[in-house]
Order: sequence, then structure tokens, then C-alpha cells
Amino acid sequence: MAAVTRVLRPRWIVTASIVVTAVLCVVAVGLLAMTWSVEVPGTWSVRGFPIAIAATCVAIGAVVVVRVPGNPIGWLFLTAATLSAVESACDQYATLSLIAEPGAHAGGEVAAWVAGWIWIPAIALVTVFLPLEFPNGRLLSRRWRPIVWLDVAIVAVATLGAAGLPGPLDNAAYVSNPFAVDIGIRPELRWLAYLPLIVAIFIGASALVLRFRRATGESRQQLKWLAFSVAVCGLVFWLIPLGKLGALPPGGAKLTEIVVTAGILGIPISAGIAVLRYRLWDIDRIVSRTISYLIVSAVLAALFAVTVVGLQQLLSPVTGQSTVAVAAATLVAITLFQPLRRRVQTAVDRRFNRTHVDAQRVLDGFAAGLRDDAALDALNEHLAAVVARSMQPRSVAVWTRQGGAAR
Repeated sequence: MAAVTRVLRPRWIVTASIVVTAVLCVVAVGLLAMTWSVEVPGTWSVRGFPIAIAATCVAIGAVVVVRVPGNPIGWLFLTAATLSAVESACDQYATLSLIAEPGAHAGGEVAAWVAGWIWIPAIALVTVFLPLEFPNGRLLSRRWRPIVWLDVAIVAVATLGAAGLPGPLDNAAYVSNPFAVDIGIRPELRWLAYLPLIVAIFIGASALVLRFRRATGESRQQLKWLAFSVAVCGLVFWLIPLGKLGALPPGGAKLTEIVVTAGILGIPISAGIAVLRYRLWDIDRIVSRTISYLIVSAVLAALFAVTVVGLQQLLSPVTGQSTVAVAAATLVAITLFQPLRRRVQTAVDRRFNRTHVDAQRVLDGFAAGLRDDAALDALNEHLAAVVARSMQPRSVAVWTRQGGAAR
């Protein structure tokens, strides 16, 4: 009976978490639909993106808890999902009561205040505590236990700062903090509340780096999934200050925020794939393709710009228009795309996708040696060895037909 209780208890908690998160997300979606045409000042990324984060985290968390109940990573995602759902519902209710229908509903400022600080523990669960225990749900060693408590204190300080410092609220910049505590910090310095969170994120990232350096085999592939999504999110995140300063082209700042949001969504997805060990070895292919296409896009964009400028200087006395230069530069970029992609892909695969390169080398060697293997038994052994080295399956079996019977 006790064993049955231990099995059912997590499932009841999972069910409760899913129901609460789903109800809050439905409420948030309904409120968002009611106020979609309303212009909300200071909106970061796209309106309602915490709803997508909550839905993604609850889906991944539920699957991980059910499939791997002893791994706390699933519970981290479930908790983050519930907090994000609360943030979503409060944020949309504040928009309805303070902007769309001001004065018609009570509690708008309180809802905006809750949405202004609850996102910090939600994000911290994924960006601070997940790297400390990923992928097996255990710390690197007992010496990291004080670090966990230090991160808890840091996140608590950041949350209290966001909840108590004066100034425009996060996720509701149209409202000044109604529960601000005067401790001598000016409203324009409210961003100081985020510094402790950044420190905690760096601590989590350092644990991930140390674990990656020590990992081998499947554990290393699991870490690659999370590291890839975090790297994409982190690299794009540094473009946000450039957008604030106006250094990006029109729409670049908003596009950057949307890409960062997509990167945040990729963290629970990649972590779930890694913990459940689904198609782990595809990460090398994904990384190599991403890097190669980024390099090719950057080279072609630079070549396109240089070609347009150069042809405009040459052809302006004759044509007086820039359309010819743009058309010529486009043709050059299209012509060079495939050859450049193949060369860059080969170079990137040698560094980031060694499994593919080694497998291709083994297959080429097998094709070249077919003419030397006359005996069927030797050919079978050679084929099994090639498949084992290139595909790395759990087991290999070769079926042949001799005299009408399979063997």
C-alpha cells in the first residue's frame, strides 16, 4: 500500500499542477483576446509570451516527471510553468483593468505588481537551478550544496528588489510600483534589482561548463542539447542593448526580443529531449547546420552589400538607378550560395559533427573494399562492423538468403 501511495502521489501533484496552469493560461488567453486591439506601452517581445512559456514548461515537466519520477528537473519545469501562468493571468488582467477598461475592475495595480516580480523565480528555476542539476538531477558534488542555498538567497533578493523598489513595474511599465519601499534608490536605478539574478545565472552556467568538461558519451550529448539552446538565447540577448541604443535597423530591436523569447522556449524543449534521451545524436547535426548557415548568411550578406555599393558606383553614370546593381548582386548571391554552403558545411562538420564525418569515411572505405570481399561470411562481418561504427546501434544483425532460406 505504501508503494502504491508513493507512485500515486506524484501523479496527483502533476495533475494538480497541469490543471492550475491550464486554467490560468485559458484565463490569460481570454483576457488577451479581449484586449488584443489595445496598445500596451513598453511591451517586451510579443504580448502573451509568458503563456507560451507556461504551456511549454508544463508539457515538458509532466512528461519528465511521469517518465523519470526521480529526476527533480521535471518538478522544476512544473513549478516554473505554474509561476509563469500566474504572471500571464495577472499581466493580462492588469491590461484589461488599467488600460482597456480603466476603473471598471478592481485590483489592477495589485495584479500588475504580482506580474512585475513573479517572473524572476520562474526564470530562475530554468536558468539558475536547472544547470546545477542537469541532466541526472544531482549536483556535481556535496560542495555545491552551499552554492544552491546561495542561489536561493540571491534569487530572493532579486525578487524582493523587483517587488519593493520604486519605478515602472516589469511587464507593466505603465504602472509605478504601488508597494514601493523608500530606501533611497531612485526609480531610474530599479535595474539594480536584476544584478543578483545575473550573478546567479553565471553561477549556474559555470556548473554547466564544469559538468560538460567532465562528461563523456551520452551525458556529454545531453549537455550539448541544453548548451545549444542557452548559447543561442545568450548570443542574441546581447543584441538587446544595441536595440535600446538605436544601433539596429528599424524593427531589429523587436525582432531580437522575439528571438530571445524563442530561445527561452527552446531551453525546456532541449532539456526534455536530453533527459528523455530522444534522438540525442542529432544535436551534432543541428549545431553544425546552424553554425554553417549563420556563416553562409553573414558572408552572403556582406558580399551582397559590397556588390550593390560597387555596382552602383560603376553603373550610376550609365543607368542612374540602383535596381540593376541590386539585381546583379542578388544573382551573384544565388550563384554562390550552394558552393559556399558545401564548403562551409564540410569545414564546420569536421569541428562540430565528427560522428557524421567519421561515418562517411567508414562508408566510403566499405564501398571501396567491396570488390576485395569475395566470401559471403567475410562480407557479412565487414558489413556488420561498418554499420556498428557508422550508425552506433544497440545491436547489429545481418540476414542473408542462401538456397531460398533466410540465414
